[in-house]
Amino acid sequence: MKLAFAIVSIDASRATTKRAIRERLAFMPEITDIEYVDGRNAAQLDSCLRGYEVNDALYDGELGVWFSQINCWRYLAQADLDALFVIEDDAEVGPNIEEVLRRFLARLPAGWDFLALDVRPDQRPDYFYDRKFRLDGSWYLVSHQMHSLESSPHHIGDDILATAYQGYSTVAMLYSRAGALKLLNLVGSRIDEPVDCFVFRAHHKGKLRGYAPKPYLSHFVTHRDPGTLARATEIHGDRRRR
Repeated sequence: MKLAFAIVSIDASRATTKRAIRERLAFMPEITDIEYVDGRNAAQLDSCLRGYEVNDALYDGELGVWFSQINCWRYLAQADLDALFVIEDDAEVGPNIEEVLRRFLARLPAGWDFLALDVRPDQRPDYFYDRKFRLDGSWYLVSHQMHSLESSPHHIGDDILATAYQGYSTVAMLYSRAGALKLLNLVGSRIDEPVDCFVFRAHHKGKLRGYAPKPYLSHFVTHRDPGTLARATEIHGDRRRR
């Protein structure tokens, strides 16, 4: 499998974490010619927004993350690659990431679209519950019964891999080329929610085939921020689209 990685980074800060990421991922090539979008750069962001309708409640920072991900999908869709590992510049990558990726790639079923390696602590309990998603993306609990590891609706008979059960975080995403093409088609011209919520909601609605580590194994890549909104407000304050 032809695999490469890309670090989503909008400026020269976080040099230490980026250097650490590159050291951990040195076993595969890095893609460095993808444009990442800085929500603080009005001209760059406005250029990206042409042709899109956007929910006014979204922060500029969230839109920067959106178009950075879109550019990664566009790159992968046209590249001579089977998959692209897209990782944010403040992620912390474990020392055994090469073996981790090798094991997961060997177990991903045919037709997979993405593997989400970062599972936030507050999302891990979702593995144990059965939720149903409506076409509009809203969901409800089938029951309040807590399942076991083996009886979970996300269990696929594998000891390390499950169908994705979380609802956010694109901190460390392995996209297949087919997944990138699907995502580009799903986006269309309307952006209503943060990109990580969009990706996982599409999976839960059956439009993507996403996977994740079992909840007790979700420590291969870690991240200090609690989510997209916190990242957006940390970097860009309270500025929203108007």
